Amino acid sequence: MVCIASSPGDESLLHFYLRHSWKIAFYVRELAIAANELPQAIQADWTTPEKYNILREASLQGTDHYAFELPVVQMQEYVCRDSGGGLLYFPGHEPCCAVAEYEGDGHVLISELLAPDEQLLACAAGVLQHLPAEKVSIRLPVWSGESIGAKAVPYAILSPHGEMYHYMMKNPTAYLGLDLC
Repeated sequence: MVCIASSPGDESLLHFYLRHSWKIAFYVRELAIAANELPQAIQADWTTPEKYNILREASLQGTDHYAFELPVVQMQEYVCRDSGGGLLYFPGHEPCCAVAEYEGDGHVLISELLAPDEQLLACAAGVLQHLPAEKVSIRLPVWSGESIGAKAVPYAILSPHGEMYHYMMKNPTAYLGLDLC
């Protein structure tokens, strides 16, 4: 076992894990923005789990991050498709990629957006071409998005077991990413 990480669904579950020795180890940046505040869109298109995983790894090259096996990315696509979303890429802007789905009230969650800071909002606008909504929430790696006003927030916890625990606790910029729920 390298490590066990989880992203608890609510505050009470988070506090339960924290009381049992788990530690917050992963952070993301989040931004909620109205669709009419986004710049001109960069074209987005649907992609396969196989291509998404290749783009994701290329985008995250040189960073501390969880690398996911293809079945996990396939599961992420399934979860997103169930709510009208999916996996996207940006032709001509590879390795930029995104995972998006509808949340209640026609609100779109981009639960992973990997792109240079100067393209983040245009990529989000590209996602909205496929998933029309008045508002979008964007989740980014913690090292990304500060320049557009995204705020750092705790994202996931880590079990105090496994060989990577101490390393991860000393490196709070490590990126977990995919959100399978």
